Amino acid sequence: MISQMEFKNLLLAQEDGVLVVTLNRPEITNALVLEMIEELATLIDLIRVDPSVRVLVLTGSGKAFSAGGNVKSMGDSPEDDRAHPLRRPLWNIPTLTPADRLGKDRLTGMRVMKALYALDKPIIAAVNGVAAGAGMDMALACDIRIASEHASFRQAYVRVGLIPFDGGMYWLPRLVGPGRAAEMMLTGDPVDAATAERIGLVNRVVPPEQLLPAAMELAKRLANGAPIAQQMIKHMTRQAQTLSFPAALDLFYQAVDVLFTTEDHAEAVQAFQDRRPPSFKGR
Repeated sequence: MISQMEFKNLLLAQEDGVLVVTLNRPEITNALVLEMIEELATLIDLIRVDPSVRVLVLTGSGKAFSAGGNVKSMGDSPEDDRAHPLRRPLWNIPTLTPADRLGKDRLTGMRVMKALYALDKPIIAAVNGVAAGAGMDMALACDIRIASEHASFRQAYVRVGLIPFDGGMYWLPRLVGPGRAAEMMLTGDPVDAATAERIGLVNRVVPPEQLLPAAMELAKRLANGAPIAQQMIKHMTRQAQTLSFPAALDLFYQAVDVLFTTEDHAEAVQAFQDRRPPSFKGR
């Protein structure tokens, strides 16, 4: 069982099909250091193929969700392959495939962000505190964001002469519109939880003590849903943003042709007739 695995930088807890993953380096505000990136990449690969995990909840320990990249290492020489954040070594990285190694791939936040994007299961970010830089990008890559009143969001890259290269430039304009996204990215100014809710950056804001209960309540509802339909909804809403309406409609009808043949659809119809809750299996 995944939740029984031990990681140095992550805490795991599983309940009713929901896996809660807590970034657990509060002494460095849960910065995405190399070890944490490796553990997250390994874990997401396992979640992808584990049918006992229906929904993933991401949160942070201490006062931060994640402060993002390890700024201290950014000043290291690009020639020092052991330290520079875009030139990390290939050895001792079990999640790299042979193709990755032959292509001289590097272990960066890109692996985690792509894995979150591709995960076929709902992901909820329970943002407990500061989400900055790559930490904010990770929250943006989730399907749903619930924030504590103590949460704040900051695209801090420009403050160190960089761009939001871990996904912020992709997700943020889609969530809040190009104007607000440009202001956040160009200034690097923080946005508090109330403002984040008002502009559509988060789904809702709750008191700190209600954050995980609210996330778990929603996650358990999703865990009882139809997994194949959820998968289709998650990925096809993204595809539809780049398609014309007729092309999107064609795509949706292709999907529903498949869904009509699933055991879950038959179970839902039978449950409706029996006046009972359906029991979805993902088949």
